[in-house]
Amino acid sequence: MKYTQSQLISSLCLGCVGLFLTACSKDKEKKEIVRPIEAMQVGVVSNIDKTILNGKAKATREVNIAFEVSGRIVTFAAEVGDEVKEGDILAQLDPRDYQNAVTVAEAEVERAAAMLQRVQKAFKGNAVSAQTVTNAEAQTKAAEAALRIAKKQSDDTTIRAPFSGRIVATYAENFENTVAKQKVLRLLDLSKIEMVVNVPEKLIPNVPYVETINVTFSAFPNVKIPAKVKQVGSEASELTRTYPVTLIMDQPKGIQILPGMAGEAIGTAKLPADRFAGGITVLPSSVASSNGDSHVWVINPDTGVVAKTKVTVSRINPSGVVITEGITPGQWIATAGAHSLTEGQKVRILGQ
Repeated sequence: MKYTQSQLISSLCLGCVGLFLTACSKDKEKKEIVRPIEAMQVGVVSNIDKTILNGKAKATREVNIAFEVSGRIVTFAAEVGDEVKEGDILAQLDPRDYQNAVTVAEAEVERAAAMLQRVQKAFKGNAVSAQTVTNAEAQTKAAEAALRIAKKQSDDTTIRAPFSGRIVATYAENFENTVAKQKVLRLLDLSKIEMVVNVPEKLIPNVPYVETINVTFSAFPNVKIPAKVKQVGSEASELTRTYPVTLIMDQPKGIQILPGMAGEAIGTAKLPADRFAGGITVLPSSVASSNGDSHVWVINPDTGVVAKTKVTVSRINPSGVVITEGITPGQWIATAGAHSLTEGQKVRILGQ
């Protein structure tokens, strides 16, 4: 059989394509896929000692202050930068309309009380019904409630500092008209400073064992400020897988830390001698269940191979899941993808 030149060329091209595809498929078979994965070393606190966490300073208390009633400002003593004490008068509205309302309410209480006395006397002589007495009593109570409301509104024409602190912003001027709930100034309590740091989820179980924390702010790099853990967030960020931890510290002598200053915190932790008596705490995302059993994926740090390991879960505490059997301190376990890993799969621990 004779082949034309075009047929020969087509055959050669198809053969080359076949060889190329075969070679590619062999290369794909030889290439091993290593999955990067989040992991933690259980029962070890050395990692937290080396971790520097960044954050920004904020006041321990901060509030926008507004009048509870509307009116014209006649006294506005607050200025930005002023240090005030709890109970100091910061601003006042013209109180005359509200004082007059109190006078009217007091007169209404007197009138209702007098009417009630007359009705009660008439009731004793069978001149009025019991319902009439009930109505008079209700009118008296309503008048008394209206008086309390009027007195509160009169008191609300004056703003006093709810706590000692510094005025950092004003939003009104003297003799301006303002409406209820419209902020007129901002007050911060700078006696203590807080800083929120984002702690990686693999370090969260070690937070209860932190003994010392030192915070350094960029504005004062040579000053180390002792801090304590005030609050640990209960939900991790879906994007960064970190938990917000709030630190609190006293203002250092000689300098003043202001809200917004950038700083970094580093802590030291020490596990108690009986730390594993009640089990080892791991992250909830490390534990998966199948067929009624719980398991984790233990990672061989030398080979990167994962092994499905059955564990016994004792309880759940604020730091995570407590495991009493199945793992030992120092082992590496996956903290993400517990439901998607397979036996013998090779992984790479992120950050290693």
